[in-house]
Amino acid sequence: MLSRRFSYTWGIILLGLAYSPSRAESIGSAFTYQGRIEDGGVGITGPADFRFSLWNAETGGNAIGTVNALSNVEVQDGLFNVQLDFSAGAFDGDTRWLQIAVRAPAGSGPFTTLAPRQPVIGTPYATQTRGIFVAADLDVGIGTVAPNAKLHVSADTVHADLHLQNTYGGVGPRARILMSTPNRRWSIDSDDGLDLWTVRDATANADRLTIDANGNIGIGTVAPDRPLTIQGVAPAAQWLSLKDDLGVTQWHLNNVDDGLNFVETGEADGRLFLDAGGDVGIGTTDPTNPHGFDRVLNIHTSGVNAATVYSSAGTGDTWSAGVTSGGNFEFFHSGPGPDLVSVPVLRIVGGADLAEPFEIGAADGVVAAPGMVVTIDPAKLGELRVADRSYDTTVAGIISGAGGVKSGLTLQQKGSVADGSLPVALTGRVWCLADTAASGPIKPGDLLTSSATPGHAMKAADAAKAQGAIIGKAMSSLENGRGLVLVLVSLQ
Repeated sequence: MLSRRFSYTWGIILLGLAYSPSRAESIGSAFTYQGRIEDGGVGITGPADFRFSLWNAETGGNAIGTVNALSNVEVQDGLFNVQLDFSAGAFDGDTRWLQIAVRAPAGSGPFTTLAPRQPVIGTPYATQTRGIFVAADLDVGIGTVAPNAKLHVSADTVHADLHLQNTYGGVGPRARILMSTPNRRWSIDSDDGLDLWTVRDATANADRLTIDANGNIGIGTVAPDRPLTIQGVAPAAQWLSLKDDLGVTQWHLNNVDDGLNFVETGEADGRLFLDAGGDVGIGTTDPTNPHGFDRVLNIHTSGVNAATVYSSAGTGDTWSAGVTSGGNFEFFHSGPGPDLVSVPVLRIVGGADLAEPFEIGAADGVVAAPGMVVTIDPAKLGELRVADRSYDTTVAGIISGAGGVKSGLTLQQKGSVADGSLPVALTGRVWCLADTAASGPIKPGDLLTSSATPGHAMKAADAAKAQGAIIGKAMSSLENGRGLVLVLVSLQ
């Protein structure tokens, strides 16, 4: 009957005595086991057969993994040394016991199971010790025997924590995680001295991301003073980039002359710009303020027109107001609502008469021009002609624009008989061509009528003939000949 006394060491076979592996070689799950076996108190010598099995209990229980059957193991003075492998999954953190059956000499007689089972105790180089597991590919698992990364932490608790603590009592203790590739080194730092958490580009010696004790986040700065602070690295700093689902930058936000600039990347600068003084530009990074307002919204185009659009989903109406290709500022309306613009008071500072545009025909070869008196053209509906008869009761007004005085308000309906090319003053002040040859000098207050000189007015000296032919009253004098007279238009 075999008796036995044993001692053992347990370790990963790659620590073996025969060679030292390179880093590229896998550690694996095998380990060595050394023991001593005696027969009658004397260590045996010669070949022996062994059967090693792993169990989850000291007695009874269940076998773990497969039985390691080893034949013709050399035993010298009772000492033997074997390599065992029950697979990596056999060691999951729970206690294991090793059961040994031996037959000596080898190949002769039955196996004797030695008792008691021996607890398997990990060494510093074990593949599994107290919940830390090293897989064959060197992935490390904490709380798991199936790590899927170089370090995989798993816990069946509310919190799976990884705690890195620096207990140094001096100035500026720091807890740091370093990460490196052949070309770049990064670190994650908890700096007690500055009370900051930072992601640092150690290669460039620059802090890229910072979170302070108040929860403020800094990008490009270690001193965030708002929930999110972004600091650029140049006067025209790029702050924010917005990409589409294909990873193409469509918009970006940058700094121009201390202003906030929204850029449609690759298309146009200054889609929306807010300068340091509060002026807003659309289509420009230099909103102009030529008239000295406290604040302006400058809508700029490199084309020929620009406008603001106001729309109502409730009524279906849309209004546009802007500069047209002709250089005018105009209002446009579409929708079911009335074409009505309402203001309490409308002050016009660019002209002095109320006019309507007309198509105006020539008289005796004289083409219509500003300052001329015009009459109704009986042959053309809604149109006028240059006046060429004295005391003409079809007199209609004076063409605006002579002497530098323009129309203040023009009334027209485009595409109708109430449309035309030249503005005719129907009321207000306007400079008018006049001729003194027929009825003498003109002085302020004189009533004026049409004359035989094409396009010219004259003093209405004959009251009877003047009935229904009055253009208005003179506001300036003309002593002799032809010239311009300021007229307050008032058809009578």
